[in-house]
Amino acid sequence: MGLRANYCLVTDDEARALVKAAGEGEEAFGELAEQLLEASELGLDIDKMWDILHFILTGVASDEPPEDDALSESIVGVDAFDIDDYAALTEAVRVPDIAAALEALDCEAAMAGFSMRAGAEAELYPDVWDDEDEWDDLQEEIRSCLAAMRAFYTAAVASGQHVLVTIW
Repeated sequence: MGLRANYCLVTDDEARALVKAAGEGEEAFGELAEQLLEASELGLDIDKMWDILHFILTGVASDEPPEDDALSESIVGVDAFDIDDYAALTEAVRVPDIAAALEALDCEAAMAGFSMRAGAEAELYPDVWDDEDEWDDLQEEIRSCLAAMRAFYTAAVASGQHVLVTIW
């Protein structure tokens, strides 16, 4: 199955409930996060592309995200919860900076330095780097995910809500 990244909007009350649930343990947090993801009117599923996108946007894999980098935060969020699985919350005040960074991104320039070899050398997830025949499809999926990220964060700004990121 693999690790999939999902994003959804959460209200102030839902954000507080997530913080509380994280303190109660993995099960409580996971149940609440899943409920919020399923109930969200505006959500985004970028499947297994999160590490690849993070690398294209920042030049590094997502396991060492740069601090105060809006493009990195678009993928991994801002404030990670202290749980075994990965989840993070981005407060609504940070969302406009993230949306602006994505909007200003030159997708083609960002992808120009990326290759199957670069993905293999960086050991990016998922491990798809030995099949050069998949390169065209992979590029198309990257472009599609970047466009979806832009649209999601633009809508998030308009909503004034926080963003929950889960990668599990």
